[in-house]
Order: sequence, then C-alpha cells, then structure tokens
Amino acid sequence: MGAASLHRFGNVLGQSGSFWWSSDGHGLSGADVIASIDGSIPVRFRLEAGALEHTLLAGNRDLVANLTKHGFDAQYRQYPGGHDFACRRGGLPDGLGVLMRP
Repeated sequence: MGAASLHRFGNVLGQSGSFWWSSDGHGLSGADVIASIDGSIPVRFRLEAGALEHTLLAGNRDLVANLTKHGFDAQYRQYPGGHDFACRRGGLPDGLGVLMRP
C-alpha cells in the first residue's frame, strides 16, 4: 500500500483481506504490502476475517500488528465463520460506524 494510495483515503475497512499471495515478479506480494507500511500518513483501519478463513488469518493479523507497530489506529475483528456474505454482513455497518466517528 504505497503512500500515494493512502493519500486518497482517510479510512480503510478490510473484510477478508488476501495478504497471503506471492509475488509473480510483476507486483507486490502480500508480505511486501505488509512490510511497506511506514506510518507516515494518518489513516485508520478496521480489518476483519473469519475464523474459518485459514489462509487469510495470518496475513490479516500480521497487517494489524505492523500497522499498530507504526502507530496507526488499527482494529481487528475475527468472526466465527467463513468467506461468505452471510458471515461478513455485520462487519460492514459496524466497521463503517467505527470509522465514521471523529
């Protein structure tokens, strides 16, 4: 997530973010994105993933840990479920509610 991209947004709501992918030589891997966080831009994050989304959990947790380490306001929620709308539908209004607060 480069600094140029973060200038466009004040908040980030991530649902079941995929940070597990490898670089194919033409872009950043999930680990590269996580490592690129430097804390220079004030952005708030609300991320969530389901307990049954085994491939996604570590990347989301790593991202939140790195964001927090660099001083970002980052919250993580893990819900009991998988990668489907029925499990994530509550996270959208809840996350927006958190991020819309001053």
